[in-house]
Amino acid sequence: GHDVSMDNYTHCRAIADEHPAIRDKVFVGCSLSFSGNAYRPETSLPEEEAYAHHTKLARILEKMPIDHSRSGLNSALGEAAGAARALADTSLPYIISFLVRKDGKLLDGTWLNDAIEYIEEKTQKHPPLFYQVNCVHPRNMLLCLEQPQNQTDLVRTRFLGLEGNGSDLSPEELDESPVVYTSPADEWADDMMKLYEKYHFKLLGGCCGTDHAHLEELARRIRAVWDKEGK
Repeated sequence: GHDVSMDNYTHCRAIADEHPAIRDKVFVGCSLSFSGNAYRPETSLPEEEAYAHHTKLARILEKMPIDHSRSGLNSALGEAAGAARALADTSLPYIISFLVRKDGKLLDGTWLNDAIEYIEEKTQKHPPLFYQVNCVHPRNMLLCLEQPQNQTDLVRTRFLGLEGNGSDLSPEELDESPVVYTSPADEWADDMMKLYEKYHFKLLGGCCGTDHAHLEELARRIRAVWDKEGK
């Protein structure tokens, strides 16, 4: 009966409140988690069951003072669509985040473009702010986007972010790995910036296998771009 979502929000907001100069530039959100093992899409819920499952938390989040919500690690289209519909029923700004392979598809075999197209159709009255991927290495993300089936106007305009994994190994190689694999921080940040330069991503961040060094290298590169553009 304890509200861990509110605890999480309060903790994050308290950190931001300690820095008045940037407080109003910090956005705090809460996530809808994938119901099963994201590395195993067969454990996902079918769309209608996912809609019912995620609606419960979506309604709770709508009453919280959060800035946005996100449904993350969606490796199967059915659950991604159900979660998107649940969030579309709220007034919250929200993001849909997938888990993809470098072959251009979600782990269930759905092309990234097709997944976005399907969810756009299902959420016309209140679509996601944008789409992104999390827990995928930037090199693998580049390969995913270079697949001809994903070289579409829809992907270029609606797919705008990556929280990059530190390793470019496959999901099967990473699943339950006893050790952490990660790229050198400077190489990882360079790969992240390639996505920014080629696809104009609006959201760049870290995920599993990254640490302070990775984010510091990324921040330096973003700062350099902003200084060059006079922002």
